[in-house]
Formats: sequence, structure tokens, C-alpha cells
Amino acid sequence: MPPQSAIVEAMKETLEDAHRYPDLPYVELRDTVPAHIGRSSDRTAVATGFPAMLRDIARASSKTESEAIFPEPSFAADLPGHGRM
Repeated sequence: MPPQSAIVEAMKETLEDAHRYPDLPYVELRDTVPAHIGRSSDRTAVATGFPAMLRDIARASSKTESEAIFPEPSFAADLPGHGRM
């Protein structure tokens, strides 16, 4: 059974821009998700994962000369015995 034509078209549209850098400030995502749940985009934070979000929170809530310590590895996939993807 072949894929639905709508799926094929969506894949083609996505591939047309696959060579471009992603929307790093996540503008479309920051606007779309809050609109979907009836919230304001100015109160939405988006990051590439928990470590990035934690870093952003630390930067936003600390003074310029502050220091912060972040553990490495930052998530379980980097721990011995958990393997890598």
C-alpha cells in the first residue's frame, strides 16, 4: 500500500528547504504552539533540550559577572552503560 498523496506532498515540500539552516530562534514554533493552546508567544520558551533550556534560564536570571557550573554529561544517554544513539 503506497503512502497517502498528502504525506508525499508534505515530504516534498519539506525537502525543498532541507539544505537551509533551521529557524534557530524558533519563530514559527514559538508562534504556532501558543496559538494552538490559546497563549501568548511572548511567554513561550523553546530550546533544543533540557540543558539548553537550563542554560537560557540561568543566563536570563543571573547578573553579567555571575558564574554557573553545569555538570557534564548533561543527560543519561552520555552516562556509561547507557550507550549512545
